[in-house]
Amino acid sequence: MQPQPSPRRFRLQTPWGDPLEVESDTEIGRDVGPLAEALTGHMTVSRRHAILRVTPSGRLHVIDQGSTNGTFRNDRRIEPRSPTELRAGDTVSFSSALRLVVEEEVDQSCA
Repeated sequence: MQPQPSPRRFRLQTPWGDPLEVESDTEIGRDVGPLAEALTGHMTVSRRHAILRVTPSGRLHVIDQGSTNGTFRNDRRIEPRSPTELRAGDTVSFSSALRLVVEEEVDQSCA
């Protein structure tokens, strides 16, 4: 039996200083997800703007959910509903209201 790779967890730096940790599907929007309270007054962020997803192969993707004002990787708008890979050092922006910086963190607790 082959050893399983360590599960991956990604840390994204927020403008508020508290990092957002992602290890499974994480919704971003004014009405959903861990940043909803901070985004309440930001009307350019859709109610269900995007999903951050860690794939079974350990990669981080962002999927725009058809938002009005778009999702951007490194200042380039991504296609709605099309998974776009994010890597350490990338920025991901949800309209002009929220910009996160991706930091990769490998969880060694299962090693």
